[in-house]
Amino acid sequence: GKEGAGEEAINEVINKGVGEEATNERYRKGATVLRGNPEITKELINSTDYARRYTSGCLSFEESYQDITDDVKSKIMDNFEKVLFAGLFPDNYNILWVQHTDKNERLELNFLIPNQELRSGKRLQPFYYAADMKRVDAFQTVMNLNFKLSDPNDPRKRRTDNPYLSRSANLKNVKEEEKTL
Repeated sequence: GKEGAGEEAINEVINKGVGEEATNERYRKGATVLRGNPEITKELINSTDYARRYTSGCLSFEESYQDITDDVKSKIMDNFEKVLFAGLFPDNYNILWVQHTDKNERLELNFLIPNQELRSGKRLQPFYYAADMKRVDAFQTVMNLNFKLSDPNDPRKRRTDNPYLSRSANLKNVKEEEKTL
């Protein structure tokens, strides 16, 4: 329900996990709060009555969490906040950062943002997919280059076949094009 929106969001990133990942532990395996206060974030989410009370997401890396220093993680989080909250000061918004290391030791930086601008109490929408995706893609490219992280868009990582596409639909066209060359 609406009252439990904060608990639900916090459980997803820190506590018990969801679905197959659910545990009875207070903190799920491999979850570490890097920045922010879970209780404050939870209360801010619970105190709003917007239809969408929070925004959450994950920066996922191919690298092991052991291969990325705390300094680099901190810079990545700082830069992501600058991209997402362009024009806002840190006391305008609340963000909780939680590191997950339970997926084959890959580093995952999860974020949870109450959709509320803190000074005015007005609705804050930190991310509009259509408008912001290009900025987030640019952020990803810059971070990967700056910190020499693997780039998921590297052409060498492209699969030669895609099991989700049917080839038979295109075969006729390919043959006809070859004939005309």
